[in-house]
Amino acid sequence: MRSVIQHVAMRRRLLVCVGALFIAAMNMPGAQASDEPATLGFTVSPDSGPPGTLVHFEGDVPVDAPDFDVYQQPNSAYGLLGPFDVTLPKGWDCDLVVEMDDVTKTITDEGHVTGSFRVGREGSCFMSPTDLGPQRPLPGVYHIALSCHACPLIGTFHITAAEPLARTGRASTPLAALGVGLVAIGLCCIAISRRQALRCTGVSRLR
Repeated sequence: MRSVIQHVAMRRRLLVCVGALFIAAMNMPGAQASDEPATLGFTVSPDSGPPGTLVHFEGDVPVDAPDFDVYQQPNSAYGLLGPFDVTLPKGWDCDLVVEMDDVTKTITDEGHVTGSFRVGREGSCFMSPTDLGPQRPLPGVYHIALSCHACPLIGTFHITAAEPLARTGRASTPLAALGVGLVAIGLCCIAISRRQALRCTGVSRLR
């Protein structure tokens, strides 16, 4: 009877642990929600690529849309909002807006829009309480906002890789010092081996 009670208690503790782990996983920080907002359904090509990718878009905007006049500005666009569908770095607290460069767009009186932009190599944190400075794009899915942050989106773009950090003199100096040190150690080893060889030759001659 006691073994049955212990078995039941063990099962209850196991269920409680599993439930706690599930709740912890659901509340784990750094995971961005993947819910897709409503978009205007523009055609975006290509729909993925690294920063610097030239992206073409085409679609239709209702002529009575509140932001219709913004689409008539040929060289302006708001930015890429995200990233989504990706686990963010620990402590990341930035609603990132990646810049859109080389923007061109045209719109007809009926609201048909065509244009292109180049994915920017840096962005900024939207409504950040502190100035975090320029931010490099993180890989992930971004919402394309042509007119404003809260306006209807035209589609999504997947940034596949962040731009690698540039090499600087500070990074190369320690490597150069390490190389010189390794060369010096190698020369010392050669000198020691030569001395040992000479000693062995002298001993063999005396014999």
